[in-house]
Amino acid sequence: FSNEVSGVPTGVAPRPTKNYTVTTNPPGLQVAVDGVTYTAPQEFTWEIGSTHSLSVPSPQIGEPGVRYVFGYWNDRRAQSHTITAPSSSSSSPYTANFTTQYSLTTSVNLTEGGSVSPSGTLWYKKSQRIALLARAKSGYVFNGWSGDASGLGSRVYLTMDGPKNVMGNFKLKPFIRVNTPNGGESYLVGVPVT
Repeated sequence: FSNEVSGVPTGVAPRPTKNYTVTTNPPGLQVAVDGVTYTAPQEFTWEIGSTHSLSVPSPQIGEPGVRYVFGYWNDRRAQSHTITAPSSSSSSPYTANFTTQYSLTTSVNLTEGGSVSPSGTLWYKKSQRIALLARAKSGYVFNGWSGDASGLGSRVYLTMDGPKNVMGNFKLKPFIRVNTPNGGESYLVGVPVT
């Protein structure tokens, strides 16, 4: 004989449930609910009053040169936190909001000719305005921007409305030979480039 008993207990009503949606802004990013990763939006049926963990990885990579950095949950809680399923629900009660960032990659055509600042690959918020500055080394002059920037000025401004690639161009400073008065030795003088 077995001491196992099976059956449905009497007098215990099932706990009511509701549907809840966990999503992201922008949509389609990753969320972790109760330790399982999903692509948002994701709908869940939870018992009212049950507890659940919510978190999001950050940053999340999008298309080339685009990433998303966690900003805040609509309930203003931490990036990873625990919630209690409320008795009232809406279509999207839990939304993780992200900031879009774009990459800016800068380089130079001649490393011996000068440098640009900022240098390398950095990330900036969407619509942020960035100043780029070129500095020529001795014996070289700045010869303009190419890629996603243009102009001959050593300082240029970019608005980050997408991923950007910018090159600072340098060239050797031209020289002319000048003779000293009274037939002395000649010497070289740099000529400004226009």
